[in-house]
Amino acid sequence: MKKHIVIVLIIFSNISVGQNSKFVGLYNECEEEYSSYICQQFQLFDDSTFILYDLLHLRGWSLTNGTWYVNQDTLYLKSKQRDIEISYIGNSNTDSLEINFLVDSFPPAYSTIKTDSIYQLDSLGNCTVLRKSATSLMTQFLGIPQTKITFNSYKLTKANKIRVSIESESLELFYFDNEKWLIRDGKIYHTVDSLGNYHKEKYYEKTKLDNLKYKRN
Repeated sequence: MKKHIVIVLIIFSNISVGQNSKFVGLYNECEEEYSSYICQQFQLFDDSTFILYDLLHLRGWSLTNGTWYVNQDTLYLKSKQRDIEISYIGNSNTDSLEINFLVDSFPPAYSTIKTDSIYQLDSLGNCTVLRKSATSLMTQFLGIPQTKITFNSYKLTKANKIRVSIESESLELFYFDNEKWLIRDGKIYHTVDSLGNYHKEKYYEKTKLDNLKYKRN
């Protein structure tokens, strides 16, 4: 019986790999005239990883990495884990609490965070926010991508202070948390309109691997 189970699992595994292999490849060619200034390409690899290549002339190339799988005609994307360490310090039940931010072990300069309001960080990376509005926040730090941070709701209600330590190299331009795109007939539809439908004029179309424009900065 065990041998039969193992054989069945291997068969289903091989079928799954075979089904996904048809999606592997490079999507979006980028117009040659502008590809040195602005370009976005998307690549699915056969080890279930992906790279989103994004070029903006003044910034250079930015790469977003993660894993993917397809169920029916839906492409699911999950970005690699970001290196963010959150420490909850002390005990307090006041209406406000202090949050301290460090990026690569240093306070981020000229930076803000956004909850219900926008808060400016001081020179040490500190700011005081309303506790009830701080369940999650968006960082707006100079020189690194905006990042959403969600706190443990129970620990948030008890802490006197929170320290957030971020490794900048782990932050990528885009972040996909079980993102869902439509993949059909060699095209990936990535944008949803106001009615919740995929925009049929906004898509990446499969192209030759030779058309990859990415170059290291």
